[in-house]
Amino acid sequence: MKGNNGIAKVGSLAGIAACAGDIAMTCLMGKQYPGYNQFTDTMSKLGATNSPVGKVMSFWWIIMSILFIIMAWGFRAKFDKNKKRIRWAYWMIILYGLGEGMGSGIFPADHISHGVTPSLIIHNAFGGMGIAGIILLPFILRSQSPFNTSGLFKLLTRIVSCFGPAMLLMFTISKLQNPPHSFIFIYKGLWQRLLMMNYYIYLLAIATLMWRDDEVGKRKFLQT
Repeated sequence: MKGNNGIAKVGSLAGIAACAGDIAMTCLMGKQYPGYNQFTDTMSKLGATNSPVGKVMSFWWIIMSILFIIMAWGFRAKFDKNKKRIRWAYWMIILYGLGEGMGSGIFPADHISHGVTPSLIIHNAFGGMGIAGIILLPFILRSQSPFNTSGLFKLLTRIVSCFGPAMLLMFTISKLQNPPHSFIFIYKGLWQRLLMMNYYIYLLAIATLMWRDDEVGKRKFLQT
């Protein structure tokens, strides 16, 4: 158990670093990209081949993927890995890390004027798998102890479960080639960032539970 707590702490720190680092890198690299707008441009644009910060962002996304895999490893060590839903949640975190991290880092979202590139197709496929994993995560954990023993955590799960798919819908609609002056279509970057923040808050809450190694302290947190 003591060894598992150590692994869980490493996983917790990795998860916090992945979430906080992605927010920081997106903001910092966006400022280094002339004309880039955080509200109207997607994050994938930062990692495109023609982006002045493309190589840096691609490298970061690969690092982020590794961090989320470490978080998943700590998650499984912290909670009962023999429980089916814990195993499912473990794989959903890995899927998110590989899809949104490794997939984005290795396959840039390169666009051409009349069609799509193979890299963009693979990028979108990996991204779709990653988003599917993170969207399923709160639904998997909502009935699993210790995540269902706290009124606060259950409320967070409900909010994340509703807000996330809603932002994904907005982001998906905004990427369609439709009236350019419509509020929905203009702010695709905003919807993507709200989608990201929604699930990063949830992952940070999970990382907090992973860090706690005493049952009394964990119960106090869960009963808040």
